[in-house]
This record gives sequence, C-alpha cells and structure tokens, in this order.
Amino acid sequence: MRTILVGNINDKHIWSNHQLNAQYSMGIDHYQDPVCRDCSFLPICRGGCPKRRYENKYEGKQNDCCTPFKGRIEDYLELIVKKQD
Repeated sequence: MRTILVGNINDKHIWSNHQLNAQYSMGIDHYQDPVCRDCSFLPICRGGCPKRRYENKYEGKQNDCCTPFKGRIEDYLELIVKKQD
C-alpha cells in the first residue's frame, strides 16, 4: 500500500499538499457523481469510502463504493426491529 502525505501535524503549514487536498475535497465529491446523485441511499452512505472514490478517479481502480445497505435495507430494518423486541 502506498502512503500519501498530506501534511505534518508538527508543521505550522499542516496542509502542505494542496493538490491532494483539492482532489479529496472537490475531486471526489459524491454529488458530482450521477450514479450517486440518483441513488436514494446517498444520505445514508454519503458516497461511500473517500479513499476508494479517490482510487477510482485518480488511480483507475474499480472499487465498489456503494453501501452494503443498498438493495438490502428491508433486511437491516427487520433485524433492528427484532433486536428491539
């Protein structure tokens, strides 16, 4: 696994890698992804793992960023209700 340096907490200029910060804050915005925007689970998952989204966009990977709730929400809700009984 490759380590990506954003900054150093002991440095007064903590956010030294401005390009990486911009890529994480703007480049992987799930609201810019048409699949995410049309998904009713977006409020739950918030676009999935940011690291996986970054890898997909900037490293050409094909990570699945969807929540495990997608397509199984009824099963999870039933488990929650049973646990409360």
